Amino acid sequence: GKPYWTSLDSPGMGAPPDPDGFRTLAVTKDGTLRAGATDDGHLGVWDTRRGVVVARHPALAAEAHFVAVFSGGPTVVWGNQESNYIWNVKENTTRTLAAVIHGLPDVSPRGDRMASHEWTASMVWDITVDPPRLVWRAEGWGPEYHSVFSPDGNWVATPSYNNDIRLQDSETGALIGTLKGHTASVHSVDFSRDGRRVVSGGKDGTVCIWDTQHAQLLSSFAGRDGPISSVAISPDDNSFASLADNGVLRLWTAANRQAADQRVDR
Repeated sequence: GKPYWTSLDSPGMGAPPDPDGFRTLAVTKDGTLRAGATDDGHLGVWDTRRGVVVARHPALAAEAHFVAVFSGGPTVVWGNQESNYIWNVKENTTRTLAAVIHGLPDVSPRGDRMASHEWTASMVWDITVDPPRLVWRAEGWGPEYHSVFSPDGNWVATPSYNNDIRLQDSETGALIGTLKGHTASVHSVDFSRDGRRVVSGGKDGTVCIWDTQHAQLLSSFAGRDGPISSVAISPDDNSFASLADNGVLRLWTAANRQAADQRVDR
């Protein structure tokens, strides 16, 4: 069939994004797509392997405080907390979400659901309809943390300021399990490709590996750089990265519940 990617030429949008001149940038978890909003409001998507612009949104995004891009759809979400937009790149449809978003949202692998936060509540939305429909809402999570979908889209993992991680059914919000082991608020989580493991990091400076099937802590690695703001697992599940609040990025390799890390200074 006809490719849905459309090459568009525009000032400042015809080459792979350079951090200079961009208000915000984002990349998909598999690293194949990148999205960004320029200082003058242009919003585009790049194919990172070919280094070309593959789509540009017709409207300006001058007020975009964040951009997030996901392979499911593919979908780009951008906004400024109070005014947020969901762009399905393949269908070239844009839906307006009249809800506050704190932190970054996540879009399911199928591109049909979005998880977001509003103050002390976490929510999942049906983003196939216009306007997006609230599927469920759960109270008791901090606004600066973000939920992530499992690779099959059936679960949502939500880090909490209550020092734990909630595993919930993505369609009903029903609690599946609670991961407890951090001694301070949890800031970031990520699923392994098979969904059987979760890596987390938080204010206590530790990085934890969890068994999601049994809600058990497998390993905990004491950090040396203070609070952890973000974690991410590599696509092959053989390593993961942690980013501390002080800007130190560490690459970890896990085998037999052991880890050897490498510091990467930005």
